[in-house]
Amino acid sequence: MSGSYRLFGAESSAYSTKMRAFMRYKGVDFDWVPRTADSEQELRKVSRFSTLPVLVTASGFAVHDTTPMIEALEADKPEPSALPDDPALAFLANVLEEYADTWLAKAAFQFRWTRKKDQKEAAKRAISEYYGDSEPDDRKAMEAAAIERMTEQLPSVGLEGDLGPAIEKSFKKFVKLLNEHLRRHLFIFGGRPSIADFAIGGQLIQMLRDPTAAKIIEKDGEFVTKWCEFLGDAKPGGPFESLEDLQETLIPIFKNDLSRYFLPWAAENLESAGRPRDLRGHARQGQVHAAPAALGVAFLPRTAQALRQGAGDRDAEGLHRRRRGDRVSPAPGLDPPARQR
Repeated sequence: MSGSYRLFGAESSAYSTKMRAFMRYKGVDFDWVPRTADSEQELRKVSRFSTLPVLVTASGFAVHDTTPMIEALEADKPEPSALPDDPALAFLANVLEEYADTWLAKAAFQFRWTRKKDQKEAAKRAISEYYGDSEPDDRKAMEAAAIERMTEQLPSVGLEGDLGPAIEKSFKKFVKLLNEHLRRHLFIFGGRPSIADFAIGGQLIQMLRDPTAAKIIEKDGEFVTKWCEFLGDAKPGGPFESLEDLQETLIPIFKNDLSRYFLPWAAENLESAGRPRDLRGHARQGQVHAAPAALGVAFLPRTAQALRQGAGDRDAEGLHRRRRGDRVSPAPGLDPPARQR
């Protein structure tokens, strides 16, 4: 992929802001096209699926999944790199990207659409972004309809029963753990952002716009908040660090959050699929981990050793992806996260 691009997205779409931040970091020549009432028809002409963002190449080809977008641009423009050379760290970056795109996306949806104040703020914001200065006559009715539509989506997103409270508990723990890590490191894997930074940051930047989630982040995530502020136009401040230099505060993120919440949930999804699949829902060669619920202090060193010995090189080269994004609907930015397939 080369040449100029157009990136259709929305400020209320975590995947859109994730992709925009990545392209800015890579120095890619592109035009940001917000999804508005004025650009709606143009978007529908180029869009092949009902998801945001949409990256349109110079030849007019549209790509809908942020992961193949990133992979293609990373191959076309290797520097500044967004994926560590160390296969162990590259593997972990992929796991954290998936964590953000599936688990944190659910957290963002949970906080935004299960509390009245957050619901109202999100509906008002999305409609304002879409219509701009052209104030709709039936704004109040549109806001109410948007809230009703999104709350009806909670079961289909999987946010019913005990999962919603578990996701909130996981999120609060994650903010504290990430904050301690970022207290010592400029980015998650050292001196420059990775695909994990852009994916996690995309979700947290959205959550900072919602009253309830923002209060949690600002209270326990001073360094997380500052990291989100400059991630939208990040510059490399140095090289990726070694696993040995990162593990003191990186291990607890996996041990105390991912291994207790996200990975067991992902393992249940794999088991219910009925055949070996990766975290993204596609058949693959080998498993990410045989017992995610047992991951602990030994996880990172053992993963590093296995990958460095070549046992998991194929995993480190890149995991198969499914299409993910925010679904396009008459109320932009109000859509549920991409569902597990």
